[in-house]
Amino acid sequence: MYLKFFLILSISFVSLQAIDYCDEKLCKRGPHIACHARDTFKSHCPHGIELVSMDSHMQDVFLQHHNSIRELVAAGKHHRGFRKAARMCSMVWDSTLAYFARLNAYKCDGEHDKCRNHPNFPSVGQNIYEGYDSSPLTAEAVIEKAINKWYMEGETASNHHLSHLSNGGSVGHFTQLVNDRACQIGCAATLWTEHKRHHFYVVCNYSFGNLVDSFAYKTKGDKCQKGYNPNHPHLCHPDEAKIIQYE
Repeated sequence: MYLKFFLILSISFVSLQAIDYCDEKLCKRGPHIACHARDTFKSHCPHGIELVSMDSHMQDVFLQHHNSIRELVAAGKHHRGFRKAARMCSMVWDSTLAYFARLNAYKCDGEHDKCRNHPNFPSVGQNIYEGYDSSPLTAEAVIEKAINKWYMEGETASNHHLSHLSNGGSVGHFTQLVNDRACQIGCAATLWTEHKRHHFYVVCNYSFGNLVDSFAYKTKGDKCQKGYNPNHPHLCHPDEAKIIQYE
């Protein structure tokens, strides 16, 4: 039994190591963020910049904010009158997507990376936010501020935006938040002080991104196959993430 366990563990480890993030098949628009990547800040980053530790508490902060927004929209309770969702999954944390997010944060350029796809997630989406405050903020407050900024784009969104995704629109961060196939999420955040201003940067990667001419979520069709989330009754059970097809 111990030998069997060791073999399974070894095979799993090898399969993880076997992913070549420099393989052009993963990316159509440029180099992968993890291709020849160093897991540390670039030399040009601000002095004293710190990476927020993504422990279980911080992961839960990200997940709670995201799933609360998804619950509101999926239930049809957003004041903009968005239609109810047929099958919107609950988001769960993914350590690989979080690793890619960390690599983005280490660049210190405040820009989207060109590619962060994975063999399991061929079309990964991304939201970023950078800002500052005159007073220092807790990591929790920074995360809430970033997600609320993305959420507020919904104030100018319509059901048409949600059913006909376009390129370069003003509601892309919001539609990413409520994409019904974005079941896995991984994020990173940095904090630093410069010129007496308290800066912050937040980046989140999503297992399924906004696809032009597609939809954010379906309002009809298949229902949740694994039941519903007891804490968010209009979202699918977290196990739904295991059977979502990323097409």
